[in-house]
Amino acid sequence: MKQDYSTKTALLVYDGECPVCRNYVKYIRISELVDQFTLINGRENHPVIEEINQRNIDLNEGIVLKLDDVYYHGDEAMHVLALISSRSGLFNKINHAIFKSPRMSKLLYPLMRGGRNCLLKILRIDKI
Repeated sequence: MKQDYSTKTALLVYDGECPVCRNYVKYIRISELVDQFTLINGRENHPVIEEINQRNIDLNEGIVLKLDDVYYHGDEAMHVLALISSRSGLFNKINHAIFKSPRMSKLLYPLMRGGRNCLLKILRIDKI
């Protein structure tokens, strides 16, 4: 059965020092299924960061999407983001086409995370 993500409050926690992460959140568009969407830099002080740490979720291992009280991490977060994103614009269409599949998300996300880690190392940016 398809899960209903409508009327949710969404928080997306990402690495604000990572150029790829910053650009991803700049272009992602969330559909009207979500009442309120908030972007949070995982390097800044925010109450949700403490909640993430209490749940032993490692932000260096992936982005975190919180819908109401449910946390999605890494590939699961990318998958749910694809489901709640708008289909307007080329970026969002491509994002949806790739990550609407949980299997594809699970396959590609580790490669993306590895690319992020290499980029941070090249740019001499510490992990979160």
